[in-house]
Amino acid sequence: MNLKHSTLKKRAENNMSIKRGKEEIKKGVPFEHSQKHGVPIQARTVGMNKGITRNMGDFESLRVDVWLTDYVGEDETHEEALERVESIVDEVLENAVMSMVDD
Repeated sequence: MNLKHSTLKKRAENNMSIKRGKEEIKKGVPFEHSQKHGVPIQARTVGMNKGITRNMGDFESLRVDVWLTDYVGEDETHEEALERVESIVDEVLENAVMSMVDD
């Protein structure tokens, strides 16, 4: 994992929200991308928000939302940058859900 990937992964982990049933475990504001990262919204910026709700049984559910915004690199297209951001969001989302299910 390169430094850029690990930095973005940490940023996504820090900007996720987790609710288990009515208990808010971690609070976040998923749609304020530019404010969360200090990245000004411009033509060379991409961002993504993904979430999942999982039934935990006994009328309890788990909700995890992860978001990330980053610049489009000089050597990549918007689509490549979005795929890069999406892969990090997916990884963080999966890790968060799995860690909550194992608890």
